[in-house]
Amino acid sequence: YIDSLYDQNLLTISINQIKNNILTDAWIEEAQITKSFPSTLIIKIIEYKPIAQYNSDLIASDGTIIKSSTIPLNLPIIIDHLDNSVLASKIFLTSVNNLNVLNLEIKKIEIFHSLIKIHTSSIILISDRDKYVININRLILSFDKLQEAFGKKISSIDMRYSNGFAIK
Repeated sequence: YIDSLYDQNLLTISINQIKNNILTDAWIEEAQITKSFPSTLIIKIIEYKPIAQYNSDLIASDGTIIKSSTIPLNLPIIIDHLDNSVLASKIFLTSVNNLNVLNLEIKKIEIFHSLIKIHTSSIILISDRDKYVININRLILSFDKLQEAFGKKISSIDMRYSNGFAIK
């Protein structure tokens, strides 16, 4: 599309039309367009940055779905059975921010109606969806003691119990 703008009269070019055409690309989050007379059109394009694979698409941090024919292999996977991309991105970002403290890298998150299952590089975490933030905070406070008690033998932590954790 941008190639078609060459050799056009800068006075008659519609910045809004150019911006709307550029924003039809699923990867483009924002476009800033200015005219610099006598003959220059400045176009600054800001792309979405995908944070994870979301079902069969990609997702940005604000929950925007990015349709793409190619999925980068190194992105974590979110399987969302609720099809709520905004909630999924919040859960993902909360998970990343909190689990980085524990040196746990997220590989996959599964979101069900009342359950969240997080597959990290070494442990599977299970939580109620409604109490997820509370459960993650409890886990952060207890994680060092759990590792001391169980060593590297922990394969999963079920955080759905208000009086503790179920550990395998």
